Amino acid sequence: MPESLLRAVLDTNVLVSALLAQRAARTSPPLECLRLATRGAFRLVSSPQIIAELARALAYPKLRIPPDAAYAFTGLVVSLTEPDGLVRIRGRLTALRRDPADNAVLETALTGRAAYLVTGNLRHFEELGAADPDRRLRGLRIVGPREFVQNLGG
Repeated sequence: MPESLLRAVLDTNVLVSALLAQRAARTSPPLECLRLATRGAFRLVSSPQIIAELARALAYPKLRIPPDAAYAFTGLVVSLTEPDGLVRIRGRLTALRRDPADNAVLETALTGRAAYLVTGNLRHFEELGAADPDRRLRGLRIVGPREFVQNLGG
């Protein structure tokens, strides 16, 4: 993939929603985000923390995802981030107090020089809005899956 390709982080909730839509054979903005990554429309950026959170989420019994499907999906996400999209973060960012786990997602986006952080939980990032009314932080745009797909022309 070209180095100039737009970089984006897909929050765990977007990834889980994509897999659930795929397994139900229905379309959805999260699934379209994943398809765009698969087609090389953008460079997927992730971190070991996001991958670990994804693996934990896919193991939730209420989701009824077979272990082999969860393993394969996690492998797909990792493969879409390689070779340069998997970034190491320090876990020191504390900008988000409402849901501290989202700090790892935000830190991944900032460290990975992502243009977009795509999340189904925009409200978790609202506290950044007081200082950043456009939901931008160091050039990072925080958007929902539908807006991201529209911005990429999908």
